[in-house]
Amino acid sequence: MVSHLTGSDIELLYIWTPKFYFTIKGSLKDPDMMKLDINKGVKSSVKISCRDEYVAEVYSQELGEAIQLSSEIDPLFFEQQNYEIVIEKISECDIEFYHDNINIRNKVSPVGHAKKILTGVVNFTNDIGLSDLIIKVDGKEYLRVEIEVYPSKIDYLNDYNAILKDINDELYNLIFDFYKKTYLLTGLNDTVGNTLTEFFAIINLIFDRLDRAIGIVLKMPHHVLAKERVVENNYKVKRVDNECIKWINRHQQYVKASGDVIAVEKALSLKNTVTFDTFENRLIKYMIKSVINRLRMLKKRYIGKSDNGTAIVDRDIVDKIDMMITKLDKHISTTFLKDVGDIYTMNSLSLVLNMAAGYREVYKYYIMLLKGLMMREGFIKISTKNMALLYEYWCFIKLNSILRHKYNLVRQDIIKFDKSGLSVKIKMGDKAKVEYQNPRNGERYFLAYNNKYGDTATVAQKPDNALSLEKKGSNVKYNYIFDAKYRICYDNDYLKKYFTPGPEEDDINTMHRYRDAIVYENKDNHNFERAFFGAFVLFPYSKEDEYKNHQFYKSIEKVGVGGLPFLPNATHLVEDLLDEVITDSPETAFESTVLQHGMYEYIEKIEFNEKEVLVGNLSSHKQLEVNLKYKFYHIPYSEIRSSIKYIKYIAIAQTKAKGFGDDAGIRYYGKVKSFEILKRSEIKEIPKDSDELYVRFKVDKWEKLDKKIDLARYRVRRRFYTNLFLLKNANIVPDLLIKTKEDYRLYLELKRLDKIKVDIDKNDVDDDTMVTGIAFKDLNISFTGDSYRVYKNSILVDNINVDDFRKKPNIAIKRIKSHVK
Repeated sequence: MVSHLTGSDIELLYIWTPKFYFTIKGSLKDPDMMKLDINKGVKSSVKISCRDEYVAEVYSQELGEAIQLSSEIDPLFFEQQNYEIVIEKISECDIEFYHDNINIRNKVSPVGHAKKILTGVVNFTNDIGLSDLIIKVDGKEYLRVEIEVYPSKIDYLNDYNAILKDINDELYNLIFDFYKKTYLLTGLNDTVGNTLTEFFAIINLIFDRLDRAIGIVLKMPHHVLAKERVVENNYKVKRVDNECIKWINRHQQYVKASGDVIAVEKALSLKNTVTFDTFENRLIKYMIKSVINRLRMLKKRYIGKSDNGTAIVDRDIVDKIDMMITKLDKHISTTFLKDVGDIYTMNSLSLVLNMAAGYREVYKYYIMLLKGLMMREGFIKISTKNMALLYEYWCFIKLNSILRHKYNLVRQDIIKFDKSGLSVKIKMGDKAKVEYQNPRNGERYFLAYNNKYGDTATVAQKPDNALSLEKKGSNVKYNYIFDAKYRICYDNDYLKKYFTPGPEEDDINTMHRYRDAIVYENKDNHNFERAFFGAFVLFPYSKEDEYKNHQFYKSIEKVGVGGLPFLPNATHLVEDLLDEVITDSPETAFESTVLQHGMYEYIEKIEFNEKEVLVGNLSSHKQLEVNLKYKFYHIPYSEIRSSIKYIKYIAIAQTKAKGFGDDAGIRYYGKVKSFEILKRSEIKEIPKDSDELYVRFKVDKWEKLDKKIDLARYRVRRRFYTNLFLLKNANIVPDLLIKTKEDYRLYLELKRLDKIKVDIDKNDVDDDTMVTGIAFKDLNISFTGDSYRVYKNSILVDNINVDDFRKKPNIAIKRIKSHVK
């Protein structure tokens, strides 16, 4: 073969047969692809089977010319590339080109009046892996060429196989977690999780194995001995028991008396019979019927697409479906399975399904059919699998895997069991949602796939993956987009601008659009506010350390929009970001972005200078009873003279010193309705002969805090002040003494990460008591007024300026976390 170059086209593969010449022409792989450092040293193969002798040559990139085909060659075929197929007849025969994908098949057709040449340009789009090109002569397969289509954005041997394994492992985990519970097989929505192409591709490959496995079950069926009571002649009755005697007493017509002799002609006998109507056989019958129903649905939808003009019906596919339905239906209608009952509930998987020959295989193939993706066994290969869709599926599955290893899975609708059987609900256009709970603080997190956000002011948006977080101390939902894009830019102009491969600029613009377009109308003030706090592109790239210098990585911290490399061997940056957004306090989430849904709620929280809550102690149990009953609280005027006009709420501190014991703490608070200044002797509910001036606060109603604020070892000797937000969110008295926004912010951030202890300068709490620092894990953070000094084992390891913390609190928190073991 002479390697003819036509522009950028090269004869990549040439095959001579006695019937025709077969040629595939195309471009070599993009030289820019080398910048991604993928598929290095990878060897491919072209496998040929022909009814006659043949000669095959391939293009050698190393030598720059055609060489004889060997067992190992350089990769020749890549996704998203055009290839010209030319078939030239050299004998009188009918030649036809065939491919499983009808869109590729129809591209190659005869040209010219003599129709001696079949040609066409094909593109495997994002379908990678093995692909069979078949040439039929006079209606029969003559030549089969198996080529391998390689990805151009990921490493084929490492990333591609790892993506399939991740999807496989995670779905297996979800499936068997699903089977731990009891499910009804009726009454649920009838949804099919896998696409028509995926389902048919798998059943086409494993049907013969499934058929043989069912045959083994029919030859060696599981059975049990069932006890059955039947009426028999007396000479056949072997044993008389209580049930037999009761039956005889009720059927006296069979009892004959002759003198002193009583004879029983017939009686109830207990017989052991073999029955095949077991749970295992019922489940086998259900599985077969379920596959039949899916095949019928597949046929109906496939033919339906032709009826509405969206596809061309391939009669070969229809005939194969009919053949499968006929064989499976025969297994039920002509065997013992026709007498086996139906299954309605399934509590567990029996050992028979896991261990018995035939049953084990039927169950395994059934699960494979319902998953619709590559399974653990190596023989399952989907010839035309769209890599862009596969990457999108993997991103959702991998995000779930990361979350599931750290948080408790509450519920998921990826795996569904309905009338059509067990289905995997990950499909282009379908929605899926998984809910997790943080075991440490009870917060709930939701990861949604293909969720549509339609309540916008303009056009509905539908990102791939959306993470929604519920955070304690806030009624706002904190939403983040992780959008999968099987695209990466690495041309020269891009590298001059950004220095390293990364996401396309259009995809970053899409993230801006998502974040800005998905808005929420605040019902309180009717302002439109953003519902999403960040939007990130997930793209296929493995060099995470190199990418940290990319502008679109740094932009995440600045504006909450950017890109993250995400592949099986490159998940650290995504994991770090997930940890960050989950452990962020509500305040950090707001600081990291622009005006968001709930901003007004946030602003109202941080008024720390207000002395709106007076925390006062009690003199006795009796005072508590009287205060609660008559809805008031009294305190010497001299103690609150300067702050009386600011007080809006009263909180009562019950101390151990006054005999409250286990009830000690701050439990009751109430809103001030009015107040008056009067002599102590004028307070009649608790009489005392004194002319000292007191303030009597009239309380609208006393309320209980959701959780009592513990006094611990501290004593409330006199009154002190706090604000309502701290009162409702504090766990222990020192929490109420935080005086600045920055101190409170630090307190919140560290509290979300682990247990903390607020240190104060004395055990007797009053309005002069000061917070001196926070103990966090093995660190002590000292408050000096203008800085936070971080000590570890009494050694100063960091000093963070309060102004720096105010400007970039999330960076300061990262510095503190870096000192923890």
